[in-house]
Amino acid sequence: MNNISDIIKFCKSINRIVIYGDGNIGRTVRVFLEEQGFKVSSFVVTNIDIPHILMGVEVVSINDYISRISSNAYNSIGVIICMNEKNIEGAKKKLAEVGLNSYFIVNDMLFQQIFIKSNFLYKYDKPDKKINTLMYHRVGSFEKDPFELAVDDSTFEEQIKHLKENYTILKSDDKWSDIDEKSVVLTFDDGYVDFYSKVYPVLKKYNVPATVFISTGNIDTYNEFWWDELEKLFLETSMIPEEITIIDDKFLKDDYSDNESLLFAVHKVLLSLPHLERKKIIESLKKQFNFSSYKRDKYRVLTRAEIVKLADDPLITIGAHTVSHIVCDKENEDVQRREIIESKEKLEEIIKKPVSVFAYPNGGYNARIQKILSEFGFIRAFTVELGCADENSPQYQIPRNVVKAWKGKKFESAMRGMFTAFKTI
Repeated sequence: MNNISDIIKFCKSINRIVIYGDGNIGRTVRVFLEEQGFKVSSFVVTNIDIPHILMGVEVVSINDYISRISSNAYNSIGVIICMNEKNIEGAKKKLAEVGLNSYFIVNDMLFQQIFIKSNFLYKYDKPDKKINTLMYHRVGSFEKDPFELAVDDSTFEEQIKHLKENYTILKSDDKWSDIDEKSVVLTFDDGYVDFYSKVYPVLKKYNVPATVFISTGNIDTYNEFWWDELEKLFLETSMIPEEITIIDDKFLKDDYSDNESLLFAVHKVLLSLPHLERKKIIESLKKQFNFSSYKRDKYRVLTRAEIVKLADDPLITIGAHTVSHIVCDKENEDVQRREIIESKEKLEEIIKKPVSVFAYPNGGYNARIQKILSEFGFIRAFTVELGCADENSPQYQIPRNVVKAWKGKKFESAMRGMFTAFKTI
């Protein structure tokens, strides 16, 4: 698996560095390499109409770049592939087609390492007036957090204090017009109880607005989200079966280094399924595990009373997040429509106000879902795609950048990085 020391070793072994991909990954790698003392020759992309300058470096099509290089120089070129994993194979084929065989792949995990390692102190282009929407899930201390959803209390307050002192903080349902400086929008997904018990007091203390996107199906219950139920099964069960069956797939416990690795493998399969099928499988797993359910207060969703109190504060915007936290683009239109509409109607019945913003659970969306949102009066919808926005961004494709438990200088550099290296969508 590639790591930071490997990319540095690769760059030291070549004379001319080319970054294949001018998106968030490529831009971040360009910053990192300059901070490490390496010069990037060019960004190349598969297709481009007009070459241009990005971060002080020309962006050209790979064919145009190759046409400028003599055949003798091929061996001196090293290409760093900076793309989403679904596009990497296509990039490798293109490199083989043009005869460039020396390349290094920055996968998603390495991109995250590079991003947090970089300082982002360089200023390459005229800064634009971006809107950076931050995505949180949980705040607090948890014995287990396999999906890294939580930011601890003290770190969270430190982050909010920094944001308050350094950025304009907008609301998710503001007009977002006439933005004259870098701005931040705070969002919290799912509607866990810690938004009320942990997040809200800090927001009040610093007078900072935020939006909580609530999946309504578990309001006033102790029912947990499906990924939390999986975590209980795999990390809090003493006896895990040696063989687990999910549809036609068999998972052998001995094939995985630990229970967490097995959890991640099962989670990946379930995430790709429609909600009802996933729900049936989880019930089947409980039987395979001989599992006895129990309540965990930290894992419940907000109550009606808590939602009402939050909605009464002008700082807080209540947003919809479906009923059952479905992955919207995995469902048929009837399910999509019902989940979106019922979640909106239930929240509006609770808070006695319009609900006009939406976040796609797990980021799944398509044109049909956007049409439904438009029909029912949503003014804005948020994805989980990295990037920044402005007043001209597509209203149902607002990108968001996930926040981890970054402290001090790391959080400050991460914020600079989002504004510096992430594209405006």
